[in-house]
Amino acid sequence: MLTSEEKIYKVSELTQLLKMTLEGQFAAVAVLGEASGVVLAGSGHLYFTLKDAGGALKVAMFRGALQRSTLKRLENGQQVVVRGMVSVYPLRGEMQVIASDIRLQGVGDIYAALEKLKRAYQEKGYFDAQRKKALPLLPGRIGVVTSPTGA
Repeated sequence: MLTSEEKIYKVSELTQLLKMTLEGQFAAVAVLGEASGVVLAGSGHLYFTLKDAGGALKVAMFRGALQRSTLKRLENGQQVVVRGMVSVYPLRGEMQVIASDIRLQGVGDIYAALEKLKRAYQEKGYFDAQRKKALPLLPGRIGVVTSPTGA
């Protein structure tokens, strides 16, 4: 329930206030994490998500910063330190890090765990060709899954 003293913000007012606050408070940060969902856009900008076991941050590195960077190629699973500033993109209300520099730190923990699991499964023979079943020419049964409330 609203009180007469309570301030009601428009969405754009609040996102702009968050943008000014975060950008002022976190104008220079360095964040360690694992790169995921790496995309080099046609515009020359680099976009990815920086993850660790407890969280995720979107990262954007614009073309000019990427050209000045010593980073030649970023791949999913690489552990990196991203230097830049925290920003809010008001049109989507999303927080992100605008990267000015990215330094490789090796392979990330999540990627290393996935590779370890793949090796274990290979040793158990789960990927052996003789275990694979041939796909039938025509399906024997077709199922349709729907939901009254889901997408």
